[in-house]
Amino acid sequence: NVFDGMDLVGPTSGASAVTPRLVGLSIEARMAAAKATELTLDGPGRWILALPAHHIAGAMILLRAAVAETNPQIVDTSEGFDPRALLPAIQGATQDDMPGYLCLVPTQLAQCLDAGEEVVGPMRSLAAILVGGAATNQQLLARATEAGLKVRLTYGMTETAGGCVYDGEPMPGMTVRAVDWDGRTRLAFNGPTLMTRYLDAESPFFEEGGHRWLISGDMGVIRASGKVEVNGRADDVITSGGLSIAPG
Repeated sequence: NVFDGMDLVGPTSGASAVTPRLVGLSIEARMAAAKATELTLDGPGRWILALPAHHIAGAMILLRAAVAETNPQIVDTSEGFDPRALLPAIQGATQDDMPGYLCLVPTQLAQCLDAGEEVVGPMRSLAAILVGGAATNQQLLARATEAGLKVRLTYGMTETAGGCVYDGEPMPGMTVRAVDWDGRTRLAFNGPTLMTRYLDAESPFFEEGGHRWLISGDMGVIRASGKVEVNGRADDVITSGGLSIAPG
């Protein structure tokens, strides 16, 4: 069967220069990701969905809510994102002793901060605000921290069932390495949340030491502290004077 080992098919989200690939994920991989997220945060909680559910970040919010046996608080973003539309959802997500969680992309976080105390005040009651999907600049992070928001920077991709690195730390069960690949230092992943395979592209896996590793399209390094640092896309590079330069 072409769909063996796949219970969800979704598009890649980060490729800058190519048509999105179709990623096949098993329910086991997605469940492992949901459980690891609970271990990384403050346990099972009430989740707010303010992202498209047809991409991995939104789909995982719905699964995390199901695993926690809570109802997701859904924000209508069909006409665009209005920070004030978060207010009923935040109230619903913080109605009891369970932690409330929100996921945003950096642009949404900036909009929330620009909306002022009317929105920022209630957001302080959330146990964690996961921000990912794109790089978050230090100025925006500083603004959010100064405003008293509990921001957690996340990094991941459809191929890893969503965020798998929180504030530079791989979540439980996930190992991240920096490997030389095609002349660049790229991030590779091993763990239970990895995709089954692409439906329409060659396998991005390699075997080493009896383990299956996913080679990503992102360049990065692992600091001496063990923190993962992402340095841009491998396919988003300018070649000048014989050097490969990331635009960032």
